[in-house]
Amino acid sequence: GGGGGGAFRPAERAACAAMFRGDYVAAARIMLGSGDGPIPPDFLAACVGGGRELYASVAREQADRLERRGEHQRAALLHLSLHDVVNALGSLRRGGFIRDAAALAAARLHPGDEALVAVRRELAAAEETRGGMEAAAKAHLAAGRPAAAVRALTRRTLGGARAAAEVALTCGL
Repeated sequence: GGGGGGAFRPAERAACAAMFRGDYVAAARIMLGSGDGPIPPDFLAACVGGGRELYASVAREQADRLERRGEHQRAALLHLSLHDVVNALGSLRRGGFIRDAAALAAARLHPGDEALVAVRRELAAAEETRGGMEAAAKAHLAAGRPAAAVRALTRRTLGGARAAAEVALTCGL
């Protein structure tokens, strides 16, 4: 008996049975113990039934597993589901998604937060490395580093030097 699409693997069947009994901790142990890859998203979502602490524990483990597979953006989303902006930023940064990290930090952190400033500095360095001096200057300014913005702009063209002079004058350098 039964119907529908794909059949569950034995571990999934055992985890389902545990959830049906209301034993979410056992279900989580079974699923997490059945391999080292991410667990199916429906099982992760079902862990909410076991309470916030259980869900948070399983979500953090799932985020670690996703990162190990190179799925840094999905890992960051899981951290955000726990209102954990700092770990979401870490996932994005480790994956090389510095622009995404900078956008997230700007949207979710206080302007004076050190994590925001650090991400903006990292973004500025990444932009300089790739040759995007205007974007680097913008990130330097956002990080409160006008002198670094001026340096970034003066490295390229006459137009960059003109923009650098305007930044220097505006910032009182």
